[in-house]
Amino acid sequence: MKVEPTVSDFSVVPNALNMKIGENATVKAEIKQAVSVAPLVWTVENSSIATVEPAADNKSAIITAKKGGETKIAVMNTANNQTKWITVTVLIPIESMEFSEPITSSKLYLENKTLRVNFAPTKANSTEMVWTSSDSSIATIEDKNGGAGYRDALVTMKSPG
Repeated sequence: MKVEPTVSDFSVVPNALNMKIGENATVKAEIKQAVSVAPLVWTVENSSIATVEPAADNKSAIITAKKGGETKIAVMNTANNQTKWITVTVLIPIESMEFSEPITSSKLYLENKTLRVNFAPTKANSTEMVWTSSDSSIATIEDKNGGAGYRDALVTMKSPG
């Protein structure tokens, strides 16, 4: 009978994931001792957001994103109850967006104006937007971030000529 060395310490890589719904990611346990089967137990706090499927040797696991939100995966060493955590964020994309008010060139001429884009769902956590001007010699746009359900940008108009 082969005696496995005791696993005294380990780490998990990566310890945080940003995923899209339906994506899979592999997480690995880095163990200093050479073992054929790691004494690790993989569990997920909220299985409606993500699931975890350990490999047969318990040295890695496949994480599957189910729905938007955040959950944690616990990886516990049964030899000493040491636990490492993996934060899993499943991105909630923007489904629709619109300007908070109609945009007309007469409203913007030679003034600074903050434009607001409202988006849904308001709980979206994947809200990166790229603001661009078709002619930066006339107008520049600066991202001003935002909050739940909106994103702002400052538009600066320049004098013609």
